[in-house]
Amino acid sequence: MAAIMIQKTWRYYTAYSNFKQLNFLMGKAKVIQQRYRLWQLKNQTQKKLKKLRADSMRVWNEMQNQFKNSWQTIKNQKRIEIHINSYSVAEF
Repeated sequence: MAAIMIQKTWRYYTAYSNFKQLNFLMGKAKVIQQRYRLWQLKNQTQKKLKKLRADSMRVWNEMQNQFKNSWQTIKNQKRIEIHINSYSVAEF
């Protein structure tokens, strides 16, 4: 009877130790997975921003080239200057 109690206690202790070790490792794996997902999200966001900036610069350069190409006609056209007064805080 005593041998059975000793075996039962030993099996419980080893199973519990293995369970605690597994729990510890699972917690560390979760942290690694979270950090990896965050790193992936950061990289994807940086790539999207880089593409958006490149698209904006392309549009800006096209606009500038169009302006340069039509500058002679713009320069020779009659222009009207309009001045818009700005309001100060005290005038509101």
